[in-house]
Amino acid sequence: MVDNVEEKPVVLVLSDKINEMAEIEDHLPNNGFDVITASDGYEGLLIARKERPNLIITSLKAKRMSGAKLAKLLKFDKKYQDIPIIAIIEKDSKEELEKIHALRIERYVKRPIDYDNLIMNIRNLFSESEIGGFIEEALL
Repeated sequence: MVDNVEEKPVVLVLSDKINEMAEIEDHLPNNGFDVITASDGYEGLLIARKERPNLIITSLKAKRMSGAKLAKLLKFDKKYQDIPIIAIIEKDSKEELEKIHALRIERYVKRPIDYDNLIMNIRNLFSESEIGGFIEEALL
């Protein structure tokens, strides 16, 4: 008997706020995604290299290693640079957007997270043939 179970996209989630990570972990499976969580950027880096998730959602701050450092290490490594990243930010100031752009992060969501918006961003990333342009447009 052949199993026709379709694989769900895997999303690695890292947040400096435990409640926020739990909420994301609750919302994503209901929308067709498997979730892996990491407690900090260092653990996230190890998981990303081992599991190679389809997407990473990370706050830019974290203990031991920040989400920003995680993004930098992955986006500037040819083996992992194609994994899309959505950053969780406090405010969409010009400084935050410039930081996200410099890190080559494809999308961002502001706190408090609008989960419908997050799911829309995830679906758009998976449906786009070429990822990018979103942050660049926001900086103009």
